[in-house]
Amino acid sequence: MGIVPTLPPLVASVAVTEALRLAVGSEPSRGVLSLSVWDGGLRSHRSFETVRPSLSCPVCSGTRFPALEGDGAAEVVKLCGRRSVQVAPSGRERPDFDALEERLARVGEVRRSPQLLNADLDGVSLTIFSDGRCVVRGTEDAGRAVALYDRYVGR
Repeated sequence: MGIVPTLPPLVASVAVTEALRLAVGSEPSRGVLSLSVWDGGLRSHRSFETVRPSLSCPVCSGTRFPALEGDGAAEVVKLCGRRSVQVAPSGRERPDFDALEERLARVGEVRRSPQLLNADLDGVSLTIFSDGRCVVRGTEDAGRAVALYDRYVGR
């Protein structure tokens, strides 16, 4: 999958511009800048009223990042604002990407890189990382995410 090579310079230029604004004593830009490269969209949300943090989200309201914590405490994490759920099996066994790719290609479109495997199926997208984590995009239902993980990836 990788990174679209034109994006890092674009994001860096926006960040440097913000740093220059601060260096000359100007106020930083307000809001959130969102970029959709495939659709060609660039949009600025001028106030945080349009992008509200969730008070029940440990990331938005604090400094915890359960989706990245490797202690096994957070097996299923709803990713705030993304219609996604991360399923992290305990033990984090490395998945057999060859076997997964072969199995998932029978039921959906599969893309693969050395670090991850992505499959579009059942109206969702499964992104399986080399450490065993899986992000199920297209649902906020943790139960459905776990069921899809169990069905297609296994524990």
